[in-house]
Amino acid sequence: MVQAEFVVADSSKIVGLYGGKNPREMPLYPVELAAKMLLLPLSTLKAWVFGAVWRDRKADRIRHFEPLIIPPENDEKMLSFVNLVEAHVLKSIRRKHLVQMFRTRDAIEHLKQKYETLHPLADVDLYASGSDLFIQELGQLINVTRGKQVAMREMLEAHLKRLDRSIEGLTTRLYPFVVSRPVVRIGSTVFDEPPKLIAIDPLVSFGRPVITGTGIPTEAIADRFWGGDSIDSLMEDFDRSKTEIEYAIRYERAQLAQAA
Repeated sequence: MVQAEFVVADSSKIVGLYGGKNPREMPLYPVELAAKMLLLPLSTLKAWVFGAVWRDRKADRIRHFEPLIIPPENDEKMLSFVNLVEAHVLKSIRRKHLVQMFRTRDAIEHLKQKYETLHPLADVDLYASGSDLFIQELGQLINVTRGKQVAMREMLEAHLKRLDRSIEGLTTRLYPFVVSRPVVRIGSTVFDEPPKLIAIDPLVSFGRPVITGTGIPTEAIADRFWGGDSIDSLMEDFDRSKTEIEYAIRYERAQLAQAA
């Protein structure tokens, strides 16, 4: 039987185990892996983190996209857990193009100065402060209709609910969506929040996706399933419910589809 218990450890002791480095900020994820885990197009995440250059054929000039996310200093283009959280929140802001990116950029810069952090989307508890906080920052820069404000607030709330925070307010855990396009409640349409059965925690399984409350990687379950093991045998070997096993497989399958 394979099972690992989920333990919330003292942050100062954990930092000591990592040679004084905060595991939240360590380069743990190649950008290709991070894109799959977040179910984001690779080109989108690369642009957000490393910027992009392209030729505008209509205007016949070179255009530049400046990065929105600051990665750890490394030569291998690796992202940190904090970067994952930032991209997770950015994904909600850009959903259905409710807010143009240059306006989002201005609002992020304003939050950086206001809260004195390089990673406001990860370090500022937007949800506890009221999900309208970021909307208000955008509202100072843009004039959007009431309908778009409501839609964006609902989408942002859906993503912020997927984050756990420490007493200090820092994000400690991310519950990724198992589907690439989660449905939210807009107007009279009811939003059914997906369960938080998959977790990403920099202190568990080297920051790889696991079944919540354990150290069991979703990849390990999916590999065995694709190798021929039945759901029932996986339930017995890992001592997890059918729903947990199926969610782990579904999440890994969604990552493969995203990378295809």
